[in-house]
Amino acid sequence: MSARVVCISRTLGSGAEEIGSRVAEQLGFRYVDDEIVDRAARMVQVDPGVVAKAEHRQPLVDRILEWLSRPSVNPARSAVSAGHAPALVTEDYRAIIRGVVYETAKKGDVVIMAHAASMAVAELRGVLRILI
Repeated sequence: MSARVVCISRTLGSGAEEIGSRVAEQLGFRYVDDEIVDRAARMVQVDPGVVAKAEHRQPLVDRILEWLSRPSVNPARSAVSAGHAPALVTEDYRAIIRGVVYETAKKGDVVIMAHAASMAVAELRGVLRILI
């Protein structure tokens, strides 16, 4: 059976959260928003604020510094060589969020607010994508 999913993208001040909540209520679907970030954070055992920050566009300087700190770019900075697990970077967190969104959508009967959900579920059938 195809998933029954509504993905809502929004602009600031659009009232999309209220609309999404009402749509979910009318359809008898679950409404998820912050739970996506919370679940992703639990998966990698970090503060939800760290994961939430990864969803937002970073300034160019921050992106360059993050890129330079990756062990594959600068082996001298490798956390692995110091006996520690490598730190996750923004794209790692985004991939985890996409995975959580996909798994949530596969269960169906859900309204997913933001989190680039439309992109994460592009291959699923039965998805309605809305921009508010």
